[in-house]
Amino acid sequence: MAISFLTGESVDGNIALPDNKKIILGTGSDLEIYHDGSNSYIKDSGAGNLIVNATNFVVNNSGDTQNMIIAVDGGATTLFCAGVGRLATTSTGVSVTGNIDLPSNGAILFDNTSNIEQYYIRNGGSSQSSLQIGKGTPGSDIKFSLDDAGNASFASSVTFSNGQINLGSGTGRIQGVDTVSANTDA
Repeated sequence: MAISFLTGESVDGNIALPDNKKIILGTGSDLEIYHDGSNSYIKDSGAGNLIVNATNFVVNNSGDTQNMIIAVDGGATTLFCAGVGRLATTSTGVSVTGNIDLPSNGAILFDNTSNIEQYYIRNGGSSQSSLQIGKGTPGSDIKFSLDDAGNASFASSVTFSNGQINLGSGTGRIQGVDTVSANTDA
């Protein structure tokens, strides 16, 4: 049996449907709301968007104890993990609580306004375990690299303005400087 509401009829009380029975809305059956015995669904198959219009929007677990998403009108939208806010929008960008874990060879890209030759920071990956900073496609044109042993490599000259190079307490060498001894200036 189907119930049709054509001109403003209403129901006082609950509408109870058994599992797998749907509330279907729209001329083309564009929106369905139903429960399959295990999961609940809101399914939009129309050409437009599914719009949730609320001052504040909260998605939490079924026990209503741990938030998963909170969106505040005119404020932050926050994504949670195990009830802890981890990623939130701000008026100037985003705020991250915790680590940003990237896959091997994953990169953080720094766009310049013309989107040409962007800079990147990445882990060189399992076979090249190093921190890399470069320009262009991640992995290409590496400008700086720091390996697991702490060795740094630069693609070009290193300039110090009003600084110094400290070789530690040993007798480290600067290539091209002949006479080196501990605790002396080269």
